[in-house]
Formats: sequence, C-alpha cells, structure tokens
Amino acid sequence: MAVSDTRIKEVVEFAALNGTEAALQAYSLPSETLNRYKRKYRQLYGDASTLMGKVREKFTDEQLSHLLSLGSDVKKTHQIQYDFTGEELTLLVITDTHYGSIFSPIERTYAAFEEAEKRGCDAMLHIGDITEGHMNRPNSVYELSHIGYKQQRDLSIETLSKWKKPMYMCSGNHDDSFNNKLGAGLSMGEDVCNAIPNATFVGEGDGLWIIPKYDIKVRLFHGIDAGSAYALSYRLQRIINNMTPAQKPHILLTGHDHKSFSMFYRNIHAVACGCLQKQSSWMTLKGIQAMEGFYIIKMGLAYNEVKWFEPRFYPFYK
Repeated sequence: MAVSDTRIKEVVEFAALNGTEAALQAYSLPSETLNRYKRKYRQLYGDASTLMGKVREKFTDEQLSHLLSLGSDVKKTHQIQYDFTGEELTLLVITDTHYGSIFSPIERTYAAFEEAEKRGCDAMLHIGDITEGHMNRPNSVYELSHIGYKQQRDLSIETLSKWKKPMYMCSGNHDDSFNNKLGAGLSMGEDVCNAIPNATFVGEGDGLWIIPKYDIKVRLFHGIDAGSAYALSYRLQRIINNMTPAQKPHILLTGHDHKSFSMFYRNIHAVACGCLQKQSSWMTLKGIQAMEGFYIIKMGLAYNEVKWFEPRFYPFYK
C-alpha cells in the first residue's frame, strides 16, 4: 500500500523533533522504512528535515516549546481565583521592587515580609516591575547590581521565595523591557512565578484577582501609561474613568508611578501602592518623586461587596 506524502511528512518531522528511536517506536516502523521516508521527504521538501534535526540537537525540549510560542501574543490578562472563605482579609501589597537595581535594597522586601507576618496577612500581591530590566536610558547599565535576564530573574526568585504564603504577581514595563528592547519573547513575571511553588502569575501588566465565594474582583494594574502627575489622584481617576461599568472591579491596585495614594471613586477602592525601590538617579533628574514603602490592606467582605476597607502605608525613610 502506497504511503501518502502527508504521512511521510508527519513521520519524518516527528523523528526530527523527537529522535529516530522515538519515531520507530511511536509508528512501529523498521529503521529501513524510516530511512526510505526520509529520502522521499528530501525529494518532496528539500533539506527541511536536516534543518529540523539540527534544531533538535541544539535546543532542549523546553527551549523548543518556548521558541514555538514566540509567534503568539504573550501579553495575557488572566483571571485568577483565590479561594478565601473568611469574612476579613488581610493582604500585603508591594510593587516596583526593581530587583537588579542598585537603588533596590533586598532588605526592604524582607522588612515588608516581617511586618506582614506580624499583621497576619493571608496573601501577598505584587503589582509589577519585579525587576529593573534592560532599559535604553543613557548609562542605565551603571545603575544595575545584576545585569541581564538570568541574573535578575534568579535574584527575584531567591528573594520572593522567602514568602511562604500565597503570592500573586503581574509584570510591569521594566520586566517586559527584555522583550520590547531585545525582541526576546520573554515573560519575566511568568518565569519567576513558575519557579516559586506558592506564586501565581496574574498577567502582563494587568490582571484580575477574584475571590469567588464573595464574587469580589481585585484588579492589579501596572500599565505602560505615563506614570506621574502633579495631582496624586489624577492617574487613578483616569484609569477608572476609562473602564466600562462591566469592567469595574471592587478594588483597583496600581503600580508603575511609584506613588502612594488611596481613594474611593466610582464605587471602587483604589490604591496607588508606592514602591520598594529608592529614588533613582533617573527619577531625580526627571523631577519625579518616589513614595517608598508598602501597603498592608485589611477589608471586610460580603457577597459582591467590600463592607470596609483599611489601607495602611508603611513608608521607608532611608
């Protein structure tokens, strides 16, 4: 019985990606038959199988999987559920840690963890810019303590792994800079979360964190918009005003602008969550103030309702 060209293509490409032995076993073929398929494949398609074999030899399975995903849209906004059943919830909220920057002392993260333990926090939320990234600002490399994707990723994993309770993170524009500046197709936030068992990735710069028992929606928003404004409320108002009624969460938590401010607007509890990074040289030259610190937020919950909301800012003074 003649074998179709489609079948030959399938078998040979499987062998190129997975190895000869795997193909022989998967398709129950003798080696001579596979060799005949390979000869026919070269007649039909040229040297593609040879090229695929070289690719298979060069990259691991994990790397090949990542390469195959590069053509897809990696900027995913997720809806992540947190199965909380109590009536009062306490959260540690940090943002803009910028790990890898000389202006980002790791001790601040550990101080936040220590305070959160004292206050009985149930979970932690990180609102993005986990790392300093790869920026194209003049001389930005001289503001790095850890250079490159791997060093900053590993530092983030080592630091954040000290938190043992549930942890949810979105990424920020600095995290995405390795992709935007270098076209590398990487997701820092997702890679960090995948390496920490109790961490969950919420989205690329934006995502919804949902408490299903109460149908409470918390939006984690980092954004790529212009961050600072003269009036502290302006950015929060603009973000909320751009939401349709169906998009409105119960709580909005933002990073990116390194500002600390909270308000209740259009029935949304909104908090600009400050930053753990110190005032950098770049921000000083731009005349941008960094409000350094973290939040512990307590709230009372009922179905589809935040009964009360108490954000407390813990500033760093030096």
